[in-house]
Parts: sequence; C-alpha cells; structure tokens
Amino acid sequence: MKFFSLLVCLILSSHIFSQEVSIPTTFFEDGSMYKTPNEFSQPLAEFKENERCIVTAYLGKDIYKIIYKEWVGYVNSDFLEINEEMMDLYYANEQKELEKAIKEEENRKKRIEEIVNKEKREKRKQDSIIKAQEAAKREQELLAQAKRQEAELKEKQRVQDSINKAQEAAKRQQELLAEAKRQEAELKEKQRVQDSINKAQEAARREQELLAQAKRQEAELKEKQRIQDSINKAQEAARREQELLAEAKKQEAELKEKQRVQDSINKVKEAARREQELLAEAKRQEAELKEKQRIQDSINKAKEAAKRQQELLAEAKRREAELKAKQRVQDSINKVKEAARREQELLAEAKRQEAELKEKQRIQDSINKAKEAAKRQQELLAEAKRREAELKAKQRVLDSINKAQEAAKREQELLAEAKRQEAELKEKQRVQDSINKVKEAAKLEQELLAETKRQEAELKEKQRVQDSINKAKEAAKRQQELLAQAKRQEAELKEKQRVQDSINKAQEAAKREQELLAQARRREAELIERQRVQDSIIRKVKEDSKHQQELLIQAKKREAELKEKIRIQDSILKAKEDISGQQDSVATEIDESANSERAKFRNTCHYAINTYDEFYKKNHIRTDPYSISDDLTVELYKYGQQVNIFFNSKKDLGCVSYFTSNRSSVKVKLENNQTITFYHTWNMECGTFLFKGNLSKSQITQLKKSPIKSILLKGTEGTHNITDIDYKEFFSDKLKCIE
Repeated sequence: MKFFSLLVCLILSSHIFSQEVSIPTTFFEDGSMYKTPNEFSQPLAEFKENERCIVTAYLGKDIYKIIYKEWVGYVNSDFLEINEEMMDLYYANEQKELEKAIKEEENRKKRIEEIVNKEKREKRKQDSIIKAQEAAKREQELLAQAKRQEAELKEKQRVQDSINKAQEAAKRQQELLAEAKRQEAELKEKQRVQDSINKAQEAARREQELLAQAKRQEAELKEKQRIQDSINKAQEAARREQELLAEAKKQEAELKEKQRVQDSINKVKEAARREQELLAEAKRQEAELKEKQRIQDSINKAKEAAKRQQELLAEAKRREAELKAKQRVQDSINKVKEAARREQELLAEAKRQEAELKEKQRIQDSINKAKEAAKRQQELLAEAKRREAELKAKQRVLDSINKAQEAAKREQELLAEAKRQEAELKEKQRVQDSINKVKEAAKLEQELLAETKRQEAELKEKQRVQDSINKAKEAAKRQQELLAQAKRQEAELKEKQRVQDSINKAQEAAKREQELLAQARRREAELIERQRVQDSIIRKVKEDSKHQQELLIQAKKREAELKEKIRIQDSILKAKEDISGQQDSVATEIDESANSERAKFRNTCHYAINTYDEFYKKNHIRTDPYSISDDLTVELYKYGQQVNIFFNSKKDLGCVSYFTSNRSSVKVKLENNQTITFYHTWNMECGTFLFKGNLSKSQITQLKKSPIKSILLKGTEGTHNITDIDYKEFFSDKLKCIE
C-alpha cells in the first residue's frame, strides 16, 4: 500500500512539472521548423509568414518549442512575432540559467578549495617530518631571528603599502584628468556641430530673403519697363511727366523704408547673436567651475587617505609594542617547559619560519617592483622637469626633483645598511651567551625605534616632494587649458572674421546696387527732362510747319536716348545677377560645410562605455545618448550577446513598470507604417521616463528598413506621442555601433 501511494505521488509530481505553456503567436517570415533544437537537423515542416502557431517552451539560445498544425518542433526567435508572454517565458529561462550558473560556480570553488586544502595538509605533514629532525640547539637562534625578521617584514610591508597607496592615488588622478579631457572634447564637438547647423539654417534663411528681394526687384524693373514703354507711346507728355515724377518719389520713399526695416532686422540679429555668445560663455564657465570643484574633491580625498595612513602607522607601532611584550613573556615560559614541549614548539616555529620565508620572498619581489616603480617615477620626474622649463616656478620644481632623488638614494643606502646590520646581528647571535641576549634585544629595540623614526621622516619628505610634483602637474594642466582656450578663441575669431568678410562682401554688392539704381534714376530724370523739351519743340513744330526738318532730327535723337536708357537697365539687371551669384556661392559653401559635419556625425559611433570584461569574457558597450527630438534621447546597450535599448524622457508619465498587469512600453512607428513594440524589463523607475527594454535580431532588421515616423511612450499614468522627430535615420545610422 505504501509503495502504491509513493508511485501515485511520483506520477502526479512528474505530470505537474512536465506541463508546458501555450502561447499563441504568428510567424514573422517564411522558414522551416526542425525536429530537434539543432538548426542543422532534419527540417520537419515549412511555414509561411503570418501563419499561426503555439509556443510551448523556451530552450535558450533564441530557440522556442512550438506546435504548428500537427507538428511539434523547434524554431529560432527571428522567425516568430515576439509578444509579452513570450518575453516572460524568456526572462524565466534566463533567471533559471543564471541560478544554475551561480550554483555551478559555487560548486567549482568548493572543489578547488578542497583540493588546495588537501595539498596544504599533505605539505604540512611532510614539512613536519623533515623539520622534526633538526637539533634543539637551533631553538634560541630561530626565535631571535624570527623576531628580527618579523619586525623587518612588518616595517617593509608598511613602507610598501604606503608606496602602493600613493601610486594608486596618482593613477586615479591621471584617470580623472583623462576622463575630464575626453568629456570636454565631446562637449566641444557637440557645440561645434550645433553651431554649424545654426549657421547653415541662418544662411538658408538669408538666401530665401535674398531670393525674395531679387524677385521683388525684378518685378519692379518689369513695372518700370512697362511704364517706360507707355511713356514712349504716349502723346500727352505733360501729364505723363508729372505721374512719372510722383512714381519715382514714391519708390524712393519705399526703398528708404525697406532699408530702414532691414537695418532694424540686422540690429536684432546682432543682439541675438551676442546673447547666444554670452550664454555659451556662461555655460563654459559653469563647466569649468564644476571641473575645478571635482578636482578639489579628489585632492581632499587624497589628503584623507594620507591622514588614514598616518593613523594606521600609529596603530602598527602600538601593536608591534604589544607583540614584543607578549614575545618576552612567551620566551620566559618556553625556558621552563619540558623537552617534549620544546620539540612541539620547534615544529610549530619551523612551520611559521617557512611561511615567513615565503612572505619574505614575496616582499622582496614587491621591493623589486617598487624599485622599478621608483625608476619609472624618476623618469616621470625628468619628463616633468623638461615640461616645466617654460613655467615661472622652474627653480622650485627642480629643487623638489633633487630632493626626491636624494630621498631615493637614502632609501637605497638604508636597504644596504639593513642588510649589513642583519649580517652583523647574525654573527653576534652565534657568539653571545644567554646574558648578552637580553642586552642585544634592548639594543635592537632601540635601533628599530630609531629606524622607524627615520623612515617616518623620509615618508614625510616623500609626501612633501609628491605634493610639489602635484602642484607642478596642476600648473602644467592650467597651462594646457589656457593654450586650449587660446586656440578655441583663435578659431572662433577666424570663423567670425570669415562671416564678417561674407557680410562685408554682401554689403559691398548691395552698395553697388544702390549706386546703380541712383544712377539709373538720375538718367531717367534727364530723359524725362529731354522728353519735356522735345514735347515743347513738337508743339512749336505744329504751330510752325517750317520747323518740320528739325523735328525729324529731334525724333532721331530721342530714339537714341531711349536706346541708351534700355542699355543702362540691362546693365542693372546684369549687376543684380552677379550679386545673386555671389550670394549663391556663399550659401553653397555654408551648406557644404554643414552637410560635411552632419555626415561625419552620422557615420561616427560615440561610446560612453566600450570595454572587454576579462572575468566573464564578454564585450561591454554603451553608446552616448542621441537626441531624437526635443524631449527624447535614445541609447544602445550590449553586454555579451544581450542587446538592450534605453529611451529617456523628462516627461512625467507616472512610473516605468515591468509588472505584467501594468507593463510600460514604447512603440516605434516607421515611415513604411510598420510598428515595433518594446517592453520594459529592468527595475521600476518613477518620475522621469527612464525605459530599458530588450532589442532582438528581428527588431534590428525591421528598424533598419525605414526612417522613424513617430514614437509612443506609455507609463503607468499616461502616454506621450512624439511626431516631431529630428533624427529620423537614428536606427539605420547607429545600430551598426553595437554589432
């Protein structure tokens, strides 16, 4: 009966755990399903795009188990339309795989630890057998030597730790400086691209205004030509003369009014440009202040680290005194113990001595590395000496470098002295009896105290030298910043000069146009005056027929004058065409510059992170935030084979949630009317819209096909639809940056 109950429980539990999910979906494109998860296995069936199927399980590596018609097989995720339930299935499998990997890693560490412990036990056992054969007469020598080596090792370790901390602080400072320079270069590049775009837009607007003005002037010239034709044909000369004179005055007043309006517009543009320059200068100064504050914080942290180092030094001295007192008590106890006890202590001391010898070897290696670091430091000091030749504080830096070299020399002498004293102490230890041991211990204690004080003084001297070097580096950095600022100002002055030259050329052309118009008006007035005289002559001819011959001559003369006037008008039109050509060339040059900058930006990948994880053997990539519209930026992220996309907006849509009941999403609609939906998969974020979703291979393929038409953001408390897209080609340009 018990066996039957157990069998029923096993069957029910296996049935429960073997249940699979049932998620309906459709095929994204035509393809094949396979009999096994291996993609190169035998195809089971062919399917078509948009046909229905049922997903029952996710096996990892983008492979899903599906039911299609009467077949059960396996297919890659690139052929399936991914929905929310499938994403949940994917995350559940990822969590299970992660737990499995963590468990395997823990088991691996346990196995390694067991092997290491076993080897250590065997090694200790073998060492005990070997060391037990040593003579009892080595007891006092080993104890004295162990004490001395322990003190020396502690002191060397403390010095080495101080050197390592100082080097680590210098390295962090260099990294901070490099990061600051890179961020400053990126900000300059973005500002330059924005300035180029603004200049291109301004040039395009000026070009439109010039074209409109040219058309208006052309219409006015046509009107004048028509009026001139009417004058030539008209018979009532006196009335037409008054009308033309009134028309000329009116046009002159209009031209003056247009000139006044244009001057006002130019003044407003100049004021707006100055305001933009002041705003950019204020932003730059604010960034410089922030950078100085950050550097000051780093200096304060370094001072804190030095203070903690002094505290650790005092603590080490106190512990050393306690250890010496305990050791003296232990020596007294050891002298009265039996021979068997001494033998056990010798075994333990032998083990400790072996460990200390290994530690001594490791410290010697560290000292060698420190010597190499000191050599590199001397090379850096020589380089700093060469670079600081142009600075006013040259003598002070040279003195600091000389002191650093003397400190390094003293350190070498101290090492030689320590070795010599070690040899002398060994020799004295072999010849002295039990009475001299006490005196030697007191003397050694005094020497160690003096050595500690001397090394402490040397550390203070090194710290002062390091401070001098840091100040010199800071001065060099300020000089570099001043040089960079001078270059930037020089480039800005050149750009302003080029724009001013273009404006001057345009003003020169406009001035020549005004002069030609004034000359044309003057000649037109002369022609009107001549026409009036000719009309008077004609009236006289009508009164007296004998002047008929003179009238014919006068008519020919008037015809010649009219031809001259037409020639002058043709010259004015040609001059305007030349001005328009110059303006077109300037606008073309500006457009080409803007297009070149835009093409460079689109073809360049900008990374916030681009490294390789040595521990997990994976690539780690994150792009800079790219501005898609006024209130939306997009980032691309990749770690190993996992690809994500981040949408960031200042809009408050409640929270960005990953819960299935109220999951946040982003829908990207392309110009080919396809819509790609992303679901939030990271932690919940409230306030601003900080969305993080997965990006599959099929979605990448779709996004590359067409520019962006609109983007719909959905939070827990509302939605926001963005239709004004500034960078529609973002996905086709930047998805290659994470491939």
